[in-house]
Amino acid sequence: MAENGNPPGVMIVGYGDMGKIHYKNLLPLQEEGKVKISSVVDRDYSKVEGLGPIGYESVQQALEETKPDIALVVVNTDTHAEVIGELIEYAGKEKSPAIYCETPFAESLSEALPLAEKLTALGYGSEIPLGFAYLIRYSPATDALISYINDKNLPVESVDIAWRKLRKPARPSAGVHIDETTHSADTALQYILPMTGNRVKGVALEKIRQVYTDSIIDKEKQTELYGKGSEKMVPMAEVEYTLKCLTEGGKLIPLHGFSSYMNPDFVRRISVSCENGETLTTYYDKAGKDELTVRREGKAGEEMLGSWNMSTPGKNRVRMELEDFLDYYKTGKRSPRIAGLDSALFDLQVTGLLESSP
Repeated sequence: MAENGNPPGVMIVGYGDMGKIHYKNLLPLQEEGKVKISSVVDRDYSKVEGLGPIGYESVQQALEETKPDIALVVVNTDTHAEVIGELIEYAGKEKSPAIYCETPFAESLSEALPLAEKLTALGYGSEIPLGFAYLIRYSPATDALISYINDKNLPVESVDIAWRKLRKPARPSAGVHIDETTHSADTALQYILPMTGNRVKGVALEKIRQVYTDSIIDKEKQTELYGKGSEKMVPMAEVEYTLKCLTEGGKLIPLHGFSSYMNPDFVRRISVSCENGETLTTYYDKAGKDELTVRREGKAGEEMLGSWNMSTPGKNRVRMELEDFLDYYKTGKRSPRIAGLDSALFDLQVTGLLESSP
């Protein structure tokens, strides 16, 4: 913990789009005396050079010189495991900073498990705060959906997800299955369902349709733009899948999902159908708003239950997740919105199902 009553020092690792959003949302928290931005790290030093003395090219140098209390990992997916490995190495011999990582934990379960074992041995998740960020858990629309189901005591029948956009080929990705599908699937499987009395203990893949395209992810283009390319990246641009989800109560809840990088119509929605014939749908980042609607059996159209102005997409939620993690850091109590290590590993199990199927 921060000493002498000083605010905790925060290191941001990665200064791409998400890194910049985190930095901008930390600035007002710094002005309020809640944090101190101790360092911002990016392998491309030109990105952070303008930040002055807090800009670093090396994670290890930033750790040794600034000794942060909290490390925010917001690099591209293919280097999550590498950065966490560096934090583990430092924690084994120096001060152990709390870790908050944008999802996913790593690119695969096999890559994550050895890291998880080391993190646990160092006391992460028990004595030292460790969390994984899923922004959609911080939507008022998600909370309103959960409250509606619980207030009416509605049994959940099925879940349907659509998560699609047009992603620029130049932007690095490990594939739509891990960089997009995990966010929506996690929100349904590990937040909405458990919070409505349907804790999931197992998942099986019933069917899947995948589309691969070299136009979305291209190693040569990555190298040209970013100075490096990754052979590990999987060129999956579109995936449609159906999962059978077994709850601890023995109930089977089907989850159908569709994620795409090839669709010009931006849509992010989660629909939950209940046994009384009502289908509740959350829409995210819809013209800067999050919405909750209900469609009733036998009636045309959707009824609006709530609409929330989220300003610039994602930024309000980033502020909420940062404040949540700071509270976890101070109190040692992790909010259900912050995914723990078990949740992050479960997520990679689901991702593995989607990736390994032909």
